[in-house]
Amino acid sequence: MDIHRTVFSIYPMLGNENKTTRQRRHEKNRRYILIEAKKLIRKNGVENFSLRGLAAICDYSPAALYEYFSNKEDILKTIALQIEKEMRESLIHDGNTLNDLIALGSRYIAFAKNQPEDYLLLFTSFSSGRRSENEALPETSAYMVLFNLVSELVESGQLILAKDVGVEEICYTYWVFLHGHVMMQLTHLKGYDADFESMETRMLSRFVNSFSS
Repeated sequence: MDIHRTVFSIYPMLGNENKTTRQRRHEKNRRYILIEAKKLIRKNGVENFSLRGLAAICDYSPAALYEYFSNKEDILKTIALQIEKEMRESLIHDGNTLNDLIALGSRYIAFAKNQPEDYLLLFTSFSSGRRSENEALPETSAYMVLFNLVSELVESGQLILAKDVGVEEICYTYWVFLHGHVMMQLTHLKGYDADFESMETRMLSRFVNSFSS
């Protein structure tokens, strides 16, 4: 897997011809810093991440990093937002049927398998930042894609909710179901020889259809 993919994807090349040499160099250096920061976090954990350690790896002075980021939290937030942006884009799809909900599950699994390092980094090193169900979901979150689709399915009567069950509970249950499945493959069952793809097709269909009756 190309570990540079997520970091570069948030910096589109369109319009670069209108930027000055200094601006292009600034963006190139910023991308490089983020790549090295991700490597450090994967190696040592987010709790041990420091600007001093990052500066040493990048061969910068700690003070020089402030030309590109305001502080350590700015770097961490940028990395998390980059990964979630790409995950969100991978989940978005037109359609509002049960089959589209099944397909969303397949795309979720595919993202995790195609970008395992980014997926693990997002879900093991960063918090969603949301503190309760009463707090509004950010429109830019990957989870919001699932929430919007489930809401449409409930409104159209394709998903039937029990009296004491809400949309968020369905979304949370489905998200945990998908997350648990891919985490097993990326960690404990890494390298395990099994036809997970065929299993996924069956289990996603069964799981989603269980909410429609």
